[in-house]
Amino acid sequence: MLEHVRCFLYASADKIVRLIMKINNTEELSYFLKHQRTKNKRSQANVSTRIGVQQQTISSFERNSAQARIETLFKIINELGLEFHLTEKSISENSKSDWHEEW
Repeated sequence: MLEHVRCFLYASADKIVRLIMKINNTEELSYFLKHQRTKNKRSQANVSTRIGVQQQTISSFERNSAQARIETLFKIINELGLEFHLTEKSISENSKSDWHEEW
C-alpha cells in the first residue's frame, strides 16, 4: 500500500532492536498505527475501551487521521506501546519540502 514508507531497524548498544518508521503524512501515520495494532492482535474495540473513546473513533483514525485530535493520537500511541519522536530533517531532505498545510 505505502511502498514509499521508510522503515529502519535500530540496534542500540544494549542490543534492543527497534523499528523506526519515517512518517511523512497522515496516511502513513494511519497505516502504521493500524499495522501496529493488528500486529499485536489488538482489536479496535479493545484499544478504544482502554483509552476511553468509542470504537468508531479508532476506525476513523485508521482511515484518515488528518482530522483526529492530537490528544487521541497520543492516547493511541501510548496504548500500543509506542513512542513519538521528532527529529530535524537531514540537509538533503530540507531542500525540498512536501509540507503544504497550515496550522
